Amino acid sequence: ECLETLLKTYEYEGVLGAGANGVVLGVRDKSTPRLLLAIKLTPIYNAAFDVRVACKMNGLLDKSPIFNETLGWIVCNQVPHAWLHNNMYATMIQNWLTRGNKKLVYMVSIRNEYAFDQIWNYSVKRDPLTWKAGLFLLLHGIGMARKQFGGFSHGDIQRGNIMWAVNREPNKPIIVKMQNTEFHVYAPCVPKLIDFGASHFGKA
Repeated sequence: ECLETLLKTYEYEGVLGAGANGVVLGVRDKSTPRLLLAIKLTPIYNAAFDVRVACKMNGLLDKSPIFNETLGWIVCNQVPHAWLHNNMYATMIQNWLTRGNKKLVYMVSIRNEYAFDQIWNYSVKRDPLTWKAGLFLLLHGIGMARKQFGGFSHGDIQRGNIMWAVNREPNKPIIVKMQNTEFHVYAPCVPKLIDFGASHFGKA
């Protein structure tokens, strides 16, 4: 039943990236083809932390735009055959199914359009305000996470863990608040902090 749901709902596009505890796949929602999604596929014995982090980050969506929305997750003991074809991580995924209780967690989130370097190369040369606005939003979002959780450390902020999403309303300000001050930020692209596998919440 879970396999049927995956095939009925999503159109597979390819591998976006991978780490020690998961493989990220690019898909489209068949009911809304323009909606780009990412599915992090991870073995269930490693999924508890990812699910907990996703819930925490969803709680910050109304405070900062730098966190991706997790739409939900599916637990399944199979992988669609087409999703393994020409997938360099196919062996690793199949090995996950032979360990533990042989189940995988598919975590579905909104996909971001651009990698860090794509926007960096463009903005520094042509539109430095894009970078400055993005950096402000990134620092503000991290500050909000620290305030929300009584401390927060991402643990691995680097180029590969910052993506960018296009702002569909660039002439409309992104409004963020810090203490009693409201900031209106105009940004054609919004940074998105990803991969919280090394993150810590609360005081160290």
